[in-house]
Amino acid sequence: MQPLFRFRKAQRLCRKKDIDSLFSVGKSFLQFPLLIHYRMVEGGEYQMLVSIPKRKIQSAPVRNRMKRLIREAYRKRLPFIVEKSLGITYHIAITYVHTKEMSLNQIETALEMAIDKLLKVKV
Repeated sequence: MQPLFRFRKAQRLCRKKDIDSLFSVGKSFLQFPLLIHYRMVEGGEYQMLVSIPKRKIQSAPVRNRMKRLIREAYRKRLPFIVEKSLGITYHIAITYVHTKEMSLNQIETALEMAIDKLLKVKV
């Protein structure tokens, strides 16, 4: 059995068809500094992608660090998300919209509030 706290390749949203349908059909909301796009899917498992516009953060090393921090915060919350979602799975795109770098604690707090808001939404 795989450990629950891993962030495997199967949990990353990679297929262009899935990404296109997420942005065209899916819904979104803002939980500053994160813009969350989501779409409910039949079966499968949670898949997630992270995006940070170059216009918001110009420095590539800082952008990459922020993506790592967001993925880490998501990876830590994933078992709780799966437990609370009651069998419903989502494709999620997280876009960082702030122009300043944030710490892991700040990102974890924002992501936790965003996930709580996502799980309360009735699709």
